[in-house]
Amino acid sequence: MYLNQVQDLASRYKFSPMTGGILCGEEISGYLAATFNRFGAPLFLKRDNGGNLNHAAVNNVLADYFVLPVNSPVHYPPYNGAIEEAQAELKNGLAAKLSYKPRCPREHLGAYAGVVEHDLNHQLRPCLSGSNACQVYFAGRQPFTKWERRDAYDWISNVQNDILCSNGVQPQAAWRIAVKVWLRMKGFITVSINGKVLPNFF
Repeated sequence: MYLNQVQDLASRYKFSPMTGGILCGEEISGYLAATFNRFGAPLFLKRDNGGNLNHAAVNNVLADYFVLPVNSPVHYPPYNGAIEEAQAELKNGLAAKLSYKPRCPREHLGAYAGVVEHDLNHQLRPCLSGSNACQVYFAGRQPFTKWERRDAYDWISNVQNDILCSNGVQPQAAWRIAVKVWLRMKGFITVSINGKVLPNFF
């Protein structure tokens, strides 16, 4: 049984998980389109390098909604630390829900996973100043117009090209650096480095 999660990184809000076997790109693209239609499209979508997440159908949906993909560095799970932690929360919550029912039919697991996601979205979190993910997500959403998305893409592409010309890094690494610079410039993130993290590129 596979559990595929989509989460808003700023608020920790978790959308209904995809459950079942290994999902193909077309299934993921359909899920993303339905989620974007219901909640609005994000400006960025962070993903790992799995073939089903980098499928042409997924890329087409992202292009249709002007969502900019950001791929993780290969073989570096800490880059996706938030979603890795979310997966652990979901699995632990699911194990607790099913502890009294060890022979739960597979077709019921999706419903149980949805209940766990609901519980997690309403759990008070110190990192959200004592609020829950649901409150923060729906209070703080900022929609981007198509033109704002285009401007962000153009700016990030230009910075990526500058980095590629001057530093000789790989294109995806240059894209990640440019996205981080844009997010910092716009005040969406702050970056701090503790002693346990390797030095920053930029």
